[in-house]
Amino acid sequence: MLLGDDLREALSAVSWQIQLLPPQLKVLAHCIAALSASISFDHAIIGPGSKPASLADRSVFIPGADLREYGVRRTPMYRALCAEALRLASEVGIYLEPSEANAGSCFVLQFLEDGKSSRPWAVAYFSHIRALYDSSPNMRTHNMAILTGLLLMDVMETTLRRQPVLVSHHDQLLITGKDIVSLENLYGSIQSMMQVRKEQPLIPVAAMRPYMFHVTRLARELIDSTPDFARRHPLDERAITEFITSLNHLHSIRSLVFDQEEQVYPGDSLFSPAEQKKRGLHLNLRSCAYIMAFSRATLVLALHRELVRRFALSPPPLTTAPPTEHWRAERLALLRRQVGEMADLTLEDVARSLRFMPSLPHIAHVHRRTVLGWAEFCLDEADAKGSVTPKRAAAIETVSQALKLIGYSWPLPTGLIERLDSYVATHHSASANPLSFSTFSEDSMFVDMFPAPLDNNWMSVFTAPSGVGNETQNEVVLPPAGYGYGYGWTGL
Repeated sequence: MLLGDDLREALSAVSWQIQLLPPQLKVLAHCIAALSASISFDHAIIGPGSKPASLADRSVFIPGADLREYGVRRTPMYRALCAEALRLASEVGIYLEPSEANAGSCFVLQFLEDGKSSRPWAVAYFSHIRALYDSSPNMRTHNMAILTGLLLMDVMETTLRRQPVLVSHHDQLLITGKDIVSLENLYGSIQSMMQVRKEQPLIPVAAMRPYMFHVTRLARELIDSTPDFARRHPLDERAITEFITSLNHLHSIRSLVFDQEEQVYPGDSLFSPAEQKKRGLHLNLRSCAYIMAFSRATLVLALHRELVRRFALSPPPLTTAPPTEHWRAERLALLRRQVGEMADLTLEDVARSLRFMPSLPHIAHVHRRTVLGWAEFCLDEADAKGSVTPKRAAAIETVSQALKLIGYSWPLPTGLIERLDSYVATHHSASANPLSFSTFSEDSMFVDMFPAPLDNNWMSVFTAPSGVGNETQNEVVLPPAGYGYGYGWTGL
């Protein structure tokens, strides 16, 4: 994909007069300007009033800060810039000619047009990528990481929206160049790798591509198995059971890599590097942990919503109904409870990941809808029970604080945070020794709120960590797992 240096050189050649750029680059520049408006602190974007001195202003970007006013203030200018980018894109016709610049513009435009069910820019984006892969032999070598991340971003968004997934299995193979090891084999391979590479924090990076491949595959399978027409037929219990098993595998893989990091990497925490020079590496490792947790959490939330919806649309069978109908109703209720319990546990993973998020764009631009979804989950559960436990209140507070950060970029649903905070307040004032919830650690993303784009690649802060995906140049090989579907091993 187009790197920031390419656009910067083109702008420099025309003395930074954006109107003099070639048409395709002009559209891309306007798209980037519109997207950048979602994090800008300039008065021209956020209007009059107080503002951060910089994106590293620790008097503004502090744990617990409520930044929602900035999202509200920037909305008019953000929408105006989006409208101009869309106008230019339609005028130039970027959806007609495949190019890296047009593909990048189409992806950003789909992000800017958040909410349209037809998703025309996403369709154009994938069309361009397929054409570019056919015409450019170097496309996979240099773009595997970012394209894998963009595929994941797209399927996560469509999964939560219950929209058709545009990513096919062929698209995944087109990017990776080969099929990926099974989840069972991946787990076994990581176990073997941990035994021989205890001193090297390469395991998370090595596991990322197959992990993201399977998350993308599972998202596609979930949408394909639960479309509208499927709800007119009995629940495919076998498909749901296999999906739950895959979710458990994903959880086991992430736990194996990260939950015992102090034992695996003694003396130097993945998230608290002893040496400042390791900061970049550890930020990447934090990104791996965050992406693994949130991508699986999105699948869990989507499955939970689907079963709740199916249960609500399935009235209890009459007493005179055949035994098979009673059995189906009982099985649906059982699956709903099972996935509900999984969602309860996953919420704790979400809260922990939010406390160590790698940067604001990860949450505000990549997983905003996921955080909103989990906030709604918290409220649905709390409203149904009438109260929350201290442990759940701690998770709710973390979600609320994360939403207040997201509010820096986007307006939030009215009253959402107030409802969340009302449940937290009941525990803060419940006794003379109020609970002290550790929302964000001192080594959380506030240390690197807005990390510099890697290699001047402006999309890198929104997608995959550095070093994930360029494996053809520096290949990391997982050792044989010794069991599974017969893949045996995979070179990442």
